[in-house]
Amino acid sequence: MKENLETKKKYNIKSYPTLLLFENGTLIKRIVGFSSKKSTENKIASSLFPSNHS
Repeated sequence: MKENLETKKKYNIKSYPTLLLFENGTLIKRIVGFSSKKSTENKIASSLFPSNHS
């Protein structure tokens, strides 16, 4: 992420991989570190559709 130092600083990214989810321009979820595809899908879905997940 050398080419995006401003973004790294703006969102306080300190480790990789980091996945940032936004809604209407607002950061709603930060997912840091490696995880399985299914785990990542579940984290994203629970952030985007919270009433469908417990």
